[in-house]
Amino acid sequence: MIDGFKTSSLALDVHQLANKLGVDISPKAVYINIEGLIFGFTDRVDVTTGEIRKLCNLHGSLHKYANGGLHNADSFRLSDLCRVFTELQKVYGINSDITRLYSVEFGVNLKLPYDPQRILKAIRMYKGYSFTPIGKIGLIYEADSYKLKIYDKGKQCGVLGFDSILRIEISATNTYLKKKHIYTPMLGDLLSADVWERFEALLLDTLEDVVIVEAVPLEGLSKKERDLFALFLGDDWQAFDKVKRCRMKKKFIALAERIGATQIKENLKNLISIECKYLRDMDNEKCNRNGVFAKEITDNKVNEYNNIQQERNAKSETETVFLYASSNSEKCNQNGIKIKGVSVAFFITGKRTTTKRQQPAFIQCEKVRHLFKHRKM
Repeated sequence: MIDGFKTSSLALDVHQLANKLGVDISPKAVYINIEGLIFGFTDRVDVTTGEIRKLCNLHGSLHKYANGGLHNADSFRLSDLCRVFTELQKVYGINSDITRLYSVEFGVNLKLPYDPQRILKAIRMYKGYSFTPIGKIGLIYEADSYKLKIYDKGKQCGVLGFDSILRIEISATNTYLKKKHIYTPMLGDLLSADVWERFEALLLDTLEDVVIVEAVPLEGLSKKERDLFALFLGDDWQAFDKVKRCRMKKKFIALAERIGATQIKENLKNLISIECKYLRDMDNEKCNRNGVFAKEITDNKVNEYNNIQQERNAKSETETVFLYASSNSEKCNQNGIKIKGVSVAFFITGKRTTTKRQQPAFIQCEKVRHLFKHRKM
């Protein structure tokens, strides 16, 4: 569920961190990409002393880092995030509990039984406003403090085997999340099952404001109804003022629901709930015992992902083939273990070098386990 993020200045010895990374930070700005995580070293003026200090913040993809920098197209569970934070602490000295979080991206990757373009072509608007295309892969709506993106993850990641995957995500600042009663001032606050439930609720609430209506046969409709349908299947609705647009949109949605053109949206909401419940599952004893990640061969990673999806499809008991169920924890634990190798890729000013590091032993994330056990009581 968690992917992109951005922190404020890291609470650690910047020069000691640079030494661990093996990088010269004497230039004014140095950015290092390590398997999807970007360490940014910059100069700032100390307002109290007037001296120039070197600071470092962190941003990038936690999900991609867990996959050795290869991709972020599979499922990323709460237990996976726990192990990432454990590794950041052991390898780089980054304590998530005292690292201030500025913004975070959360969402789901949904494996569909058909091309994600079916969904994308059915999206009409969000809160009465049009989306902006992301090339040919999806759509984005940008506000001042958050972004909503819906796109074809398979095409975006470009990894063989990850096809028919729809990504729905929200990228938001902490200020926006606080208004939605989600409090994540520190990076470590993302290790809360309650926060993940709130992320799911916000994702579903946001999707509720997205008009998703498929083009269906219009036989049996009056000319007025056909004209209304055609109005919103195209772009003519954008010419209306806000009041008329809202009034006509309500009529359009009511008509679409009556003829069954909105069922795909209801199915999508069910898919999100199923996936989010699976991602919050902390009953992963085998995964916890193997507290390292794996940069696996791409084909093996694809097979693992497909195995999990097949498990979900086999357990589905819904009335539509569009839905799938989450896999049982034992099967997931057998297939869902990621083991990161010992190589770390450094990208410094366009040059790539490789160095060795010791694999960190897993430290049980007592904070997450405590939260999970507390929720069960």
